[in-house]
Amino acid sequence: MFKKNITVSQTSLLGGKDNKSLKAAAKKSCPSLSEDQLSDLFSSKARITLSKLNNRSLVYGSEGGDPLFFDPTGHGDRLFPTVYTLARFPDMLEKLYTYSPVSDKVLGGADLFLQGLILPTDQPIPAFLAGSVRALCVPGNPIPFAVGTMAVSRTEAQQAGMKGRGLTILHSFGDLLWQLGSGAAPNAGFTPSRIHPLPDQAGPEDEASPRAKSSVDSPSDDAEPDSPDQTEEAVPSIESLSVAEESSAPPPNGAVSLDEMLEQAVLGGLQTLKAIELPIQFSDFYSKHMLAHRPPGVTFDLKQSKYKKLSKLLDKFSKDKVITQKVVRKQDTISAVDRNHPQLAGFTPAAAPATAPSSASAPAQAPAGPSTSAGLVITPCYRAPATLRPLFGPEAAADKDRLYDAAEVAAALSSYAQQQRMTGLGRGAGWGLVEQAGVPGCGASHHTPWLPCVPTGIWGAGGTIALDALLRSALFGKKEEVSVGSAIPERALVAKLTDKLQLHHRLTRQTPQGPVSTVRKGVLPPITIAAGKKRGHPITTISHMESFGFVPDDLAKDFQKAFSSSCSVGELPGKQEHDMEITMQGDLGAKVAVWFTAHHGIPAKYIDVKGSKKA
Repeated sequence: MFKKNITVSQTSLLGGKDNKSLKAAAKKSCPSLSEDQLSDLFSSKARITLSKLNNRSLVYGSEGGDPLFFDPTGHGDRLFPTVYTLARFPDMLEKLYTYSPVSDKVLGGADLFLQGLILPTDQPIPAFLAGSVRALCVPGNPIPFAVGTMAVSRTEAQQAGMKGRGLTILHSFGDLLWQLGSGAAPNAGFTPSRIHPLPDQAGPEDEASPRAKSSVDSPSDDAEPDSPDQTEEAVPSIESLSVAEESSAPPPNGAVSLDEMLEQAVLGGLQTLKAIELPIQFSDFYSKHMLAHRPPGVTFDLKQSKYKKLSKLLDKFSKDKVITQKVVRKQDTISAVDRNHPQLAGFTPAAAPATAPSSASAPAQAPAGPSTSAGLVITPCYRAPATLRPLFGPEAAADKDRLYDAAEVAAALSSYAQQQRMTGLGRGAGWGLVEQAGVPGCGASHHTPWLPCVPTGIWGAGGTIALDALLRSALFGKKEEVSVGSAIPERALVAKLTDKLQLHHRLTRQTPQGPVSTVRKGVLPPITIAAGKKRGHPITTISHMESFGFVPDDLAKDFQKAFSSSCSVGELPGKQEHDMEITMQGDLGAKVAVWFTAHHGIPAKYIDVKGSKKA
């Protein structure tokens, strides 16, 4: 956030009371700081200054010295140490490690993707939550070179296959915040373009993690090639990074290689590409047309192909004169397609394999399932509160933030009911037999006239489950006419259970860099596009795009290119709002809505257009 031009609008000295408040806030934000370290940073003789920047940030530092802490929002709710402070106390924040060749991308302003993290292989991934503060280091150099917040939690990262945005960088070595200080490098490993390990230091790559030993940093003839997870890109622009040589083993007989699947997807996409869409940017062609021809169950990872980049893949078809390329506004585009070219005219898309029939023994289908549209997958998922975690087994107790999809909720209820039967709960013989009320042999007084009676905790015949004490108290109100032992249809009980869980939505979008996944708590808010006026001129505002995995700053750049309109990014008004808002010049609401659907597959029901003229 300190890569663009910033200016200091105001600087003032803090008083004694403000110094104590700042010291307390620093201790709260960095609990590992000792009293001696705090006294070193905020000595009684130090004159602490507060600088207000034009991007709403607040910077605290010593008068005539280096900036010590900064508040990125200006709200005063959280302080982050600068790299100057981290150089003095390197262990004040928990650390993440990335490869040295990746550091130049981070120093250039890119966020760190999960693929760029060095992860341990002999121990579990350390726990973290979305929004957790982390310092970023290069193995072999103990001083962090950047600080940021986690974009996802550990559970979300694992569910996304450790792909997608991982660490949102707030401040790094060499940025404009760094330039407010003395500019002295912390050690010899810090250079303007890259962070290097120190010769006399050993980091996680050398000590504990076999996966972390990467030939990217120190290639050798006898080093084993890196796994695909290691050599995948850490940031979208890292396509030029040189990685270890990949295995060139041919695919099994009858199997189609990734290169062939990519080439077939290009040809299939060109067949569906309409002339009215030309010229079309490479990235738009990939998301709108190529992904539609991806085989089921296959994820396109260009870094694992011989082409490495989308531009190299399309260069092949340009050289074969299937397409014509043209640079429009500094963007590579497809400007023409030769429909009569033998490669395109003779291409027949492969038929999609038939869907396997569902198993008859599968648990009852839950009411909600994933919805898909042109590379976008929206899946309702649920988090179990403390009262219902016993239904989901010991895994739920170990991972309280775990999310379950609809099928897993139904399967968990089925498994719980079967386990209760295996533990011997019930009343003697007749297990699994549903005895109707009023039928001789029931003899129970707890049933209601309209519900059959089944032994407690038993998976009943005919798709019913008998309530035990946990299900009765957690899923039904005190005034509802059901009791322990009452048999409830399985489908109805699944619906009851789903209503009691905390609703989330998991969204996965396909991009040229791989799938981008995000999780949103509660009801999924639509992308809101509203028309308005500012100083008499029409404007268009776009908000809640974060729900669909978009980064507002990146999206604003795309809008500038697509609509030739100036854009600005700011915070949404209101204390309860945490999302950002994009403001564009002109009444472009209807066009932006069409753009979201055409380029990213966002269904119209998830786009709310207010007060804009028709496109």
